[in-house]
Amino acid sequence: MAKGTVIDVHCHLFGAKFAVMELAAATWAIIRKEYPYGVKPRGAFEPLKVLARVQGVADLAAYAARLITVAAGDEKSNYEFQMESFKKSLLGKKELIVAPLMMDVYFALHDNKRFAGAKGSEAKGFEIDPGEMVDFNSHLDSIRRLVEREKAKIGNLEGTAARRGKDDAVERIFGDVRKEFLKGSARGSGTGYEGVQMTPGYKYQLEELEALAKDNEGRIYPFLAVDPRREGFMELVKLKVAEGKGPFKGIKLYPPLGYLPSHESLRELYGYCEKNGIPVTVHCSLGGMQNFRRINRVTGWDRKAEDIDFKAMGTTKSGFYANPLGWETVLNEFPELKLNLDHFGGPGRGTEGSLNKEWVDTIRRLMAKFSNVYADIGFVSDMDRAAETLELIEVDSLLKERMMFGTDYVMVMMDLDLGGLDKYFNSYYGLDSEILSGNAKRFLGIT
Repeated sequence: MAKGTVIDVHCHLFGAKFAVMELAAATWAIIRKEYPYGVKPRGAFEPLKVLARVQGVADLAAYAARLITVAAGDEKSNYEFQMESFKKSLLGKKELIVAPLMMDVYFALHDNKRFAGAKGSEAKGFEIDPGEMVDFNSHLDSIRRLVEREKAKIGNLEGTAARRGKDDAVERIFGDVRKEFLKGSARGSGTGYEGVQMTPGYKYQLEELEALAKDNEGRIYPFLAVDPRREGFMELVKLKVAEGKGPFKGIKLYPPLGYLPSHESLRELYGYCEKNGIPVTVHCSLGGMQNFRRINRVTGWDRKAEDIDFKAMGTTKSGFYANPLGWETVLNEFPELKLNLDHFGGPGRGTEGSLNKEWVDTIRRLMAKFSNVYADIGFVSDMDRAAETLELIEVDSLLKERMMFGTDYVMVMMDLDLGGLDKYFNSYYGLDSEILSGNAKRFLGIT
């Protein structure tokens, strides 16, 4: 690895295509009363015209619309743009290494009242019967209209973000998605994925990222997205992470999509990662994407199962699921687990105020208690917040040893005040080399 390296330990290279594919698959399953596990349909299909009123569907469509606005390209073009922005920045004379994190959004519409999980030996992939293709095409048209409606709500953007989300993006992306389903590449779990629930957007994202990493060996270290509700996920971990020898370097968890760190199905994953030194990055911010159902059945090995009405409770799902306190139970049982509490507990997009002091204090305490707990500064694009974070690090030797650099690209492109990804890199030009790369090398286990 070249001297003068920058490691973006927290970025994403997915575009809107994967999200549209997952939206199409999840809503198709919903109208067939098969969501989320593809069991035999129960009762009559839901009318397509009421799809937008199904709880959470418009929210997932809005997520796809936001991605179309800022990430209309594929994984390769998004990576090329990231590299182009880096080279334009003040850091551009250094070498950029990235650790792109996958995203698993399929279960964002799930209330957790039906559950399969890790032991999914009978899992089947997403399939469309040839006789249903006409209906599925009509369904895609309905999804497109819904996404277009949500995209129209997004205000006019200026600068780089607007350049990347042209008016023809919806048409182009839905055309590509339709081709994926018609040619069959998105159907079924596919050879080599037996026993794993492979939904089409998840599979597409995984395979695109794996191919990109293969073509850029030593420069891209992808993380596999895991959701404890996905059938057979441990089989996929063993296949793609392969005790640290596979194409994926680590694991990405996103609890606000509807599960606690202490979800029983994650126990085997933590043991596997601890034993093999596999790094795990987890969402730890009040911002970001959240489960779209009002009521979730909440389970964990440290609590009795209960149904929580988050609206009535007055609590956001990020505030509940992403709280770093929830990781102490896990770390007490798996004390050597390599864990990155990303965003450093920061507010994130759509929230106000400076650093979340309570969460920052919790992360700092976990770092002191457990030797493999790290944090990153992904999506700290507000310079007042950035200055506050850097001042905190400057006077704390432990934070200097555990804090890592990250951008949260492509998601950070939704910050309309950013002025371009190169400006994000510029903001951290004077950052200590250990935070720019040294700490991440230890976390990733690379030299």
